[in-house]
Amino acid sequence: GNLDACDLVLPPDHPGFEEHAELTKWIKYQRTSYRYYLEDPMGGRHSMTEEKVNRLKDVGFTWIVGDKKRWLAEDTPAAVTNVNHDGTTKRKRGRPKKTPEKKMEEMEAAAAEATAAAQSYPEGTIINMDGTPRKKMGRPRKTPEMKKEEIAAAIAAGESIKKTRPIRSKWLGMLQKLKEYKEKHGTMKITYEEGDKELQLLKEWTKNQMRMHVKWRQGHELGMTQEKADMLKEIGMEFPPTWE
Repeated sequence: GNLDACDLVLPPDHPGFEEHAELTKWIKYQRTSYRYYLEDPMGGRHSMTEEKVNRLKDVGFTWIVGDKKRWLAEDTPAAVTNVNHDGTTKRKRGRPKKTPEKKMEEMEAAAAEATAAAQSYPEGTIINMDGTPRKKMGRPRKTPEMKKEEIAAAIAAGESIKKTRPIRSKWLGMLQKLKEYKEKHGTMKITYEEGDKELQLLKEWTKNQMRMHVKWRQGHELGMTQEKADMLKEIGMEFPPTWE
C-alpha cells in the first residue's frame, strides 16, 4: 500500500487501521530502534544498523527524534514516552511518585495526629513519629529524693548502706572444693604431689582467703566480705583469735 511519506501511524478508529495494523506497529518499532541507535549505535537495546537507516531514508521514512520524552509522531492519539521494541506500551513498575504537594500534605497530617496524641499522654512523655509514646530503656532512674528516703530507711533499720556485689560462681566453686577436701581428709592443710595443679591452685586460694581476711579486719576492701567470711567459717576454716 501507499503510506503518506512513511510517517503515518493510524489510530484504532481509522478505516484503514485493520489493513495496516502490522505496518503501523512496524513503523513504531523502527522509530523506537532508531532512537536507541542515536543514543548508542552499538547498544543491545535495538536492532537498528547504519544499513537499515540508509534504506529507510531512501524510501522517505520520517524520523521523530526532536523531543527526547516523545518517541512517536505528535499526531498519534496514544503517544507514549516509553515503548517496547514491538511498539507496545511498557508497563510502569513500582509505586507512582508522589508530588511535593502530596508529600507536604501527608507530613502535615502526620504532625497533626502526633500533636493530638501527645495531648493524651502525661506531661514530659516523648512521642514517636507515629504518635506512640517512646518506651524508656533500662531501669527507671531514681530521683535524689527517692535515694535520700532509701538511705534514711536503711540507717533507721540498722542496715548497711554500702553496696555489695554478688559472689562470683568461680569463688563458690573453689569454696566447694575446699569443703570436699576437708570432709575427705579432715583438715584444710592441703598437701599435694608434684604436678597436681588442681590441689596446688586450691592451696594458694586458701592462703589467699586467709590473707584477705586479715586485711579486711583491718579495714581494707580487697575482695573479702562478711558474707564470704561467714561461708568460710561454716565449712570449718579457723581464723586466729588475734584476727577477729
